[in-house]
Amino acid sequence: MLTSLSILFAVMTLANFMSLAIFGSLRHAGIPGISRWMAANLLAIAGMLLYALRDASSSFLLVVLGNALFCCAIVQGYQGCRQFFRRPPAMLLPYLGLLIAIAAICYWNNIEQDFDARVVVFSIFFVCMYAGMGWLVWAHRKPKRPFYAYGFMLGVLALGVLVSVIRGVAYGIGAMHQTTLLLPTPVNIAFVFTLLLVLPALSIGMAMLAHDDMTERLEYWVNQDELTGALTRRGFFARLHAVIEQTSKASGVFSVAIVDLDHFKSINDQYGHAMGDLVLTRVGQLIVSSLREADVFGRLGGEEFVIMFPGLHRQEAASRLDILRVSLRDDYSRTVDDAVPVFTFSAGVDEYRAGEPMENLMRRADTALYAAKAQGRDRVVAADDMPSGPGPGPGPQGLPGAIDEMAGQLGIRTTIRADD
Repeated sequence: MLTSLSILFAVMTLANFMSLAIFGSLRHAGIPGISRWMAANLLAIAGMLLYALRDASSSFLLVVLGNALFCCAIVQGYQGCRQFFRRPPAMLLPYLGLLIAIAAICYWNNIEQDFDARVVVFSIFFVCMYAGMGWLVWAHRKPKRPFYAYGFMLGVLALGVLVSVIRGVAYGIGAMHQTTLLLPTPVNIAFVFTLLLVLPALSIGMAMLAHDDMTERLEYWVNQDELTGALTRRGFFARLHAVIEQTSKASGVFSVAIVDLDHFKSINDQYGHAMGDLVLTRVGQLIVSSLREADVFGRLGGEEFVIMFPGLHRQEAASRLDILRVSLRDDYSRTVDDAVPVFTFSAGVDEYRAGEPMENLMRRADTALYAAKAQGRDRVVAADDMPSGPGPGPGPQGLPGAIDEMAGQLGIRTTIRADD
């Protein structure tokens, strides 16, 4: 005959099977901790099957092995959390607690039968494991990521701790008493349902964290140039648009520089694209190492880069760029084979004017860049109140086309004309 507890175990077993299927679909993504959580759900399923077979099982198999499987499941979940947050596995305390809990259950089941004492031991063990997982989630959460998944995990763990504490105290002081786990009283059903629900709910939370981890990776590869370490055009213009909004509200200042490597095509033509990639990689490394933490470095395409200098006026940014230009040229002359010509860069810089759209600032920096090239290259030119009319276009993959494309993606109106 089906009882409320039988239905409860069936539903929770199904929930663990569903969690197992979800984790199985995530294994190929290489997310740390997924295999541990799969093991946790398998152990929980095995424990529930033992409870389902209680009429045909011995007392030892039902009580000791069933409880041991549930304790092992929560230990695997804890280790999976550690792995997910890139922490080394805990080899002492979880397994020591597991051995103590199993030994206590064996003693109060086979030597001195005391169900209430078993409940207290079981509750203490689970409070420690849930609290340990909660500390991991709170201490190692990523502050720049959405809090929803972390909050869900913390809420479920808090519920597990609360119910385990109430149940352990109630049985410890004698406020509740029973002789079997499967006693179908409303209070017992509520306790068992909540405790059995915690593991599937935690599995859902871990799947949410895994999804957020994959989203973070995708965002990184979409917005980060793999070769140079700079932001992609999309990533840079999104950041620039946000800074313009913040600066307009706070009456702040920042400058933008467009940097173009001189005669880069000759390196590709003479030495091949592999050498060109080496040059770009080295340029990216040197620029990143020379910038402040607040500076933003992006790649517009090809050999053209862009740098945003928050808090710096035009001439200050130009001075920093000139130091970078000399150090980059000297570095490459020392580290590259003599057969490769020393390369240089030209740059144009201008400062943001309050209330102007993004494209006007970029147009003036672009015009200053082409003034630097017209003056013989290997130099930095500040716009210095140059006219804001359209400057010469840098070619099919140049700045005007890049701004039009990115402004459209970001929902920003632009009037820049692509002269090419």
